[in-house]
Amino acid sequence: MDKNGFSWLVLEPFVHAVVRDNNVLLYNTLGKNHLLYRQEAEITQIVRQLIIPENGYVAKLTTVELENPRVVRFIADLRKKFMGDLFDPQWSDSRPFNIVPLPILKGGILPVEQQLVEVTFQVNTSDLPDLKTYKEASRQFTFPVFADSPCQEMPVDMIRSVAAQMETLPFATVNFCGTGILDDPRFGGYRRIFGKTSFRRKYHVNLRHLIIPLTFIPGKNEHLALYFTFPPDQQQLDLLQLAVQSYAKHPGVEFNFIVQESREVDYASELISGLGIKHAGFKPYLNGENIRFFEDQVFMSESDIYGSKPGRNEVFSRISMNQNDYGKLTIFPNGDVYANVNDPLLGNLASHTVAELAGREHETGISWKRRRMDVEPCSHCLYQFLCPPVSSYEIMTRRFNFCHILR
Repeated sequence: MDKNGFSWLVLEPFVHAVVRDNNVLLYNTLGKNHLLYRQEAEITQIVRQLIIPENGYVAKLTTVELENPRVVRFIADLRKKFMGDLFDPQWSDSRPFNIVPLPILKGGILPVEQQLVEVTFQVNTSDLPDLKTYKEASRQFTFPVFADSPCQEMPVDMIRSVAAQMETLPFATVNFCGTGILDDPRFGGYRRIFGKTSFRRKYHVNLRHLIIPLTFIPGKNEHLALYFTFPPDQQQLDLLQLAVQSYAKHPGVEFNFIVQESREVDYASELISGLGIKHAGFKPYLNGENIRFFEDQVFMSESDIYGSKPGRNEVFSRISMNQNDYGKLTIFPNGDVYANVNDPLLGNLASHTVAELAGREHETGISWKRRRMDVEPCSHCLYQFLCPPVSSYEIMTRRFNFCHILR
C-alpha cells in the first residue's frame, strides 16, 4: 500500500462477473471455478465498481476498505482462484490498463446467409395416426413427424432451389424429417441434390415407419437418426433389433429414445445395454402432465451449472446469442420458414430468398438472439450466462426457468 493510502484492485479479463440483488458471482472461464457471495455489501460495492465499463475491471480501494476483514478475505479468495490481485500505485500514477471481457460480434465480415449452419427440411407433415401421443414433439426437439392436417408434401424442386442458394456456404448440416422418408420414391432425389456437397446430411426416421428390408446405407457425410417411441410393440422391438444389427458398422447411425417417465428411461436403458447400442440418447418429451419427471431429469441445479464448466467462448456466446437456434432455419412443405417453430413465421420461399429470410431473422427476429438476460425470471439470476441457452421446451411453454434455482 502506498503513501496515498490506496491500491488498485484488478480483476483478470478471463473472469466473468455478475451482480444481482446484492449477490455476486465471479466465474473463471479458464480455471472453470467460481466465487459466490450473498448479501455481502462491501464485496458487492467493489464488484459493482469493477464492472463499470469505464473502469475496465479496475477498482480503487482505500486504506479503510483494505482493512475490512471481508475485503481482506475477498482479495485472498481472488488470489487463490487466480482471478485478480492488488497493484501498488507507486509503480504508476495512472489506473492500470486492463481489458474487459466482452464478446466482439463480427457480423459484417460474412453475409448473413453464410452464417447459416443448419437447415431442416420438413419434407412432409402428418396427422400422426400412430403417434398422436407425440403431437408436440417437433416443437421440443428435432423429430421426424410434424403434426398437421391436412397432410402436405414438399416438392423436390423446392429443395433443389434452396440447395442452389446454399452453394456458397462453407459447411452446413441439412436435416430431412418426415414420415417414411427412406422409402419415399423421391428420396433418391433428396440425396442427389446434396450428394456432391460437403454438407452433413442427416435423415430423421421413426422406427415404426421403417420398412423391411432395410436398404438404406449411409454414404459419405450421411447420418441416420432413428427414434424409438413408447409404448413399444413387438414390431417396433423387432425393427430396433434389426436396425442395430444392420447398422452396427456405421458410426453415423444414432438411436434416440423418446421418454416421458422414469420407467421408460429404465426400459430404454435395458434395451441399450442388452442390444449393445453404441450411439444412443434420450429425448424427454413434455406431455403437459409430467412436469415432475422433468424436474427430476431435466431441470438444472447449481451443481449442474457449475459441473458443466462452460469456457470463455461458451459464456460469450450466451451473452450475445442463442446457441440452440443461431444460424438455423426450418422449412415446411408449403415453403414457410421459421428460425424456431415455436416463434413467429419469418416468411415464405415463394416470395423471399433464403438470404432475405436469414437477414430478417438476424435483424429483427427473436430466435437467434434470445438470451436468458432477455427473459423472466432469468434476467434477475446470477447464472444467466452460465446456464445452457434457452431451450425449445421453454419457448413452447413460455416458462423460462427449467431449473431448481428460481421457482
